[in-house]
Order: sequence, then C-alpha cells, then structure tokens
Amino acid sequence: MSAQPSHVAPDAIDALLDQAFNELDSGQLDRAQHSFHDVLKLDPQQFDALHMLGVIAMQARDFTRSVEWIAQALQVDPTFGTAQLNMALACMGINDPKQALKHFDQALALEPGNEQAVKGRQAAIQAIERPGQLMNNLNTVIQSQPDNLEARLARAHALLDQARHAQALEDYQFILSQDPGQASAWAGQGLALQKSGQMEQAMASYQRSLQIQPDQIPVLVNLGGMLRDAGRAAEALPLCERATLLAPTQPQAWMNHGNACLDLGRLAAARESFARVCALQPDNPEAQWALGWAALLDGEWALGLPQLEWRWKKASFASPARTFSQAQWRGEELAGKTILLHAEQGLGDTLQFCRYAPLLAAAGARVLLEVQAPLTRLLERLHPEVTVLAAGSSPLPPFDLHCPLMSLPMALGERPDRLATSAPYLTANEAHVQRWRQQLGPQTAPRVGLVWSGNAAHSNDRWRSMPLSTVLSALPTGLDYVCLQKDLREEDARLLASQPHIARPTIQSFEDTAALVALMDVVVTVDTSVAHLAAGMGRPTWILLPQVPDWRWLMDRPDTPWYPSAHLFRQRQWGQWDETLSAVQQALRQLTRS
Repeated sequence: MSAQPSHVAPDAIDALLDQAFNELDSGQLDRAQHSFHDVLKLDPQQFDALHMLGVIAMQARDFTRSVEWIAQALQVDPTFGTAQLNMALACMGINDPKQALKHFDQALALEPGNEQAVKGRQAAIQAIERPGQLMNNLNTVIQSQPDNLEARLARAHALLDQARHAQALEDYQFILSQDPGQASAWAGQGLALQKSGQMEQAMASYQRSLQIQPDQIPVLVNLGGMLRDAGRAAEALPLCERATLLAPTQPQAWMNHGNACLDLGRLAAARESFARVCALQPDNPEAQWALGWAALLDGEWALGLPQLEWRWKKASFASPARTFSQAQWRGEELAGKTILLHAEQGLGDTLQFCRYAPLLAAAGARVLLEVQAPLTRLLERLHPEVTVLAAGSSPLPPFDLHCPLMSLPMALGERPDRLATSAPYLTANEAHVQRWRQQLGPQTAPRVGLVWSGNAAHSNDRWRSMPLSTVLSALPTGLDYVCLQKDLREEDARLLASQPHIARPTIQSFEDTAALVALMDVVVTVDTSVAHLAAGMGRPTWILLPQVPDWRWLMDRPDTPWYPSAHLFRQRQWGQWDETLSAVQQALRQLTRS
C-alpha cells in the first residue's frame, strides 16, 4: 500500500511479503519478523510490513513497540480498519484508553458494526469515564457472594493494577486457600509480593504458578529476571530460554536471557541476545550498553567502547551527563587547544583513566582535569602541565573541548593489545611515606596491604566484596598485614579489633593510602579504588575478581594490559571465594619464603 522506491523491483517486495505471511501462518514468528524487516529495508513505508510488525509485537505483549509500528503504518494508510482496530487494542495495552477510543471510533467508521471494535469501545469508555465502577461492582458481588472466586480474582488483579498490593494479596491468598490450582492467582500473588519487596516469597509464588501452567510468558520473564538478580543465573537460564522460545519478539525475555548468559560467562550467547533486543528496540539504552559491555569483556573494544556511550541514556546511570556548549573530544588534533577532562562514576574509575591527562598534555594540549575532591592532592603530581580542579569547587576556566574520563579510551582507539599509556603514573608524597614508615616501625617481614570490601552503595558490591571473616582463613603467618581500608563496616570493625596481627592505621586521605601502599611489598585487594591506586603506582597488586568481572579486566587471564604490576585472582564459580582465596594463600606462602 505504498509506492516502492523506483530502484526496487515490486516483485522482490511481493516475494518477501509472501514469504513473511507464510512464515506467520506456520507459526514461525521470529522468521516472519525478520522477513518483514527485510521488506522495510527495500521500502521503509511498506504498509503491510509495518502493520504486521505491530501485530507481532502485540502478540508478544510488547504494546509500546506495537503502538510505534502501527502508528507508522497508519501514517502510510489510515483507511485500513483492521489497523485502526489493532492500534486501539495496543493503546489499551499501554493503558491509554483515551487514545484507544479515537482509534476504535475510526475502526467503526471504516467497518461499521465490527463486534470487537464495539466491545473495545465500551471498555475504553468505562476506563475513561468510570474508573471506579468496576471495583464497586466487584465489591458488591463479593459482599453478597464471599466465595465467588472469579470475582475475587478480578478484584485482586484490579487492586494490583492500582498498586494496592497489600489488599490484592489478601484476595489472592483467599483464592489460593480455596483453590490452590489457580495459576493466575499464584502469578498475581507473585507480582504483588515482588512489588512489595518480598522477593523470596514472590519467586516461590511464580514457581507454583509455572508448575500449574508452564508457558506463562510474563511469569517466565519475571521469575527469570528475579533469579538472575539474586545471583542464581544457572536457575534463571532455562526459564529465560523458555520465554524466548514462546515470545521471540519480547525484548525483556531476550534481555533476561542475555543477562543470565553474561553472569555465567557465556559471552557469545549474551551478545547474541542483547543484539536481538537492539534489533527489536534500537533505542533501548540498557540493551545497547549491555551489548557493548559484553563485547568489551570479550576483548572486542573497537565494537564495545562506542557502545558504552549509551550509558548516559540509562535510567539507572549514577553520573548525569554534563552539558557544555563545547564539543566532546573524539580523537582529533589537540595541539594548542584547552581540553577539560571530567571525572564520572567512582574514585577507582578516575584513578584508572586519569592516566590519559599527561598523554594529552604531551600532545600539546592544555589539560584541565576535574576530579572528585578527595583525589585532587594525589593527582596534582600527575604532570606539570595538567591543572587539577576539584569538582564543583569553582567556575571552570575557559576550554575548547571536553571529554568524560571514561570516554577517553574510545577517543584514543584503545585495544587490549596496544594501550596508549601504562603504569606507573601515580606517586605518593615522600613526606607522607616517611611519616608512615616511622609509624609502622621497623619491617621484620614482608608487608601485605589488605582491602576486602569496597563501597557498600556500589550496585555490584555484594559480588565484589566479602566480609573480613572470609579473608582471615587465607592469611598465613609470617607476614605483616596492614588494613588499607579507610572505612570499615560495623561487623568487620569489631572483628578487626580482635586481630592484633593486622595493623589498622588511621587513614585520613588518599595521600595517606598512597604513602602506605608505597611501603607494602604487595597489596591484596578486591576490585575497588585501592586496586587502581596501588597498580597505578606500579606496586605489586593482587586483585580478587568475581567470576564475571568489570569489562576492563577481560576474561580468563591472570594479567591485565592496564597494569603490568597487577595479578588477577578470579573466582571459578559465581559468588564462591574459597578457591580464589586458596590461590592467594599459596601465593602469600611463597612470599614468606622469598
């Protein structure tokens, strides 16, 4: 129903459309979707392809995407009644009854008496004009018929839609006490519990629901995502796989599948799943960012680094994007220009990527380096031509270009086998070193700096940190241990007080930490800012990593191109530190014999 571009043979489009409809008729939704996309590559305004992609999305209950596709189809031809009806149904799916009513009316104008449009129009009017009427009717029925499970279930679902979770749970629990075979009630109870933050109980309800009715796509998606979030990716994966088979055009199903595969270190499968989401939702920042993250872990930085720029559009991204009238630097000539490099995310990120400031200064740029206030004194020693500024402390000097620190590897075209800079690039203040040397006293054994936990507020902290009690068994005698953590969690502080063989200096600043690091023979640390500080100073640094670490550490190697003095000790099983700490213990025993 559109005019094909002059250079495209109509027969080619017709053949692809026939193929797509045949695939649709035989239930091959995924193949049909790809064929319709192929049609749009030849003719971006082909009505049938746009409309049917909307229909496929609606079947997968991706109503937002369905509205987007069908809206494009209606721009091409608004006179097709079925498309108007499907648009109305999709609008109801996104809870927009006012817009749905307009399309129901248009569908009836084109096809008077269409029964589905008539019923849909009535539902839209009720949703617009009498939102409380349904609840009143259900309350009346239940008051006269307390054991009417159908009415109870309808009311529970309605309460859930209104975010009245506690009241919904009462109805679901009553229903299940009378009829424990109600899959829908178990599913609704699971969602109400999930929304209330009762995750273990929610997962149990979802599992009961699936035992009764195994192919519920929303339940598979919800439970798969929750299990993955709980660190149970191996349990989540079969559910995620089932969801993608049943709903191959459901973006969240593929997103869950990709995340579960990523947690299990199956990078190829993760990348394929994230790419599926990106094909279905090209503007999905979570999927685009995840695709980049998996590519980076896989060592394909040319693909992954540009993808990380999607981080600024992520809803959960901790660092807001900076808005400047000056352009972001992307690798062009810098001689004679002033560039502002500004920190983002954590202190460790700044300590790792500040390495590029001297490089840009050597290329002839005047470099302004804006960093978190606790790091200013340490980083003032980076390079004499680098001006260090504390974030938010004063108006910025004039500059020509800017770049977030974590976008510098992309601008410089960094690759794992050829980095533009290497450690050491950080140094300790010699006066602080001498002061701490006196406070620690004469050295009688190799000194080992310890860091076993990072910032508790970090989104990945539960997987990268561990309690002191876990670490103690891995510390052989014959070494001098020094706690390099500035802040301690309450339980760790109590335990540390009972460990006289571990010195706990009073650390006030990163200048203190750097000076202490300079006095250590080795620093043993989890993936936190001290790891970057010690390795950036060129000190022997042993970094303990979860099974699937941050992208910068790559996979399955004991070294890292970022820091020649670092050695990586990796988990072999998700969340299990025993084997990792056993390897650390053996390495420490070698240190006692050196």
